[in-house]
Amino acid sequence: MDDQRDYNSQRLQWSLQALSRPAAEQLTLYPDFVCPGDELVLEFDEHYQRVREEGNFTTLQSEALGTLDSFLEKHSGEAYSRMYLTAEGLDQPEWREIRSLAKAALDAFGWNDELPPSDRGDKWVG
Repeated sequence: MDDQRDYNSQRLQWSLQALSRPAAEQLTLYPDFVCPGDELVLEFDEHYQRVREEGNFTTLQSEALGTLDSFLEKHSGEAYSRMYLTAEGLDQPEWREIRSLAKAALDAFGWNDELPPSDRGDKWVG
């Protein structure tokens, strides 16, 4: 159980670090055939939901993650698809706010705001 909790926490940290980075760095984290913005947001959602179920957040951490999650939820759907489905979308103004909110969440956890490792053992099929 603790191993799974550690894994989920590490993946959440990776996701927040990836979301906080400039577009050029975010593009280095994924193969060319995926939509990096979409993957960034999907990974955050997956690992946020898993860690949230464990319920081990401080108030500050919960608020920081909830604010980021709410922003992403409000900026989803077809009207915002360009933000997520093209590499150029990572330069959209909304990404400045996403990066800022991800940095605030990293701060709440005491995690470094740095480029996460690109090799995490994921298998991509293209």
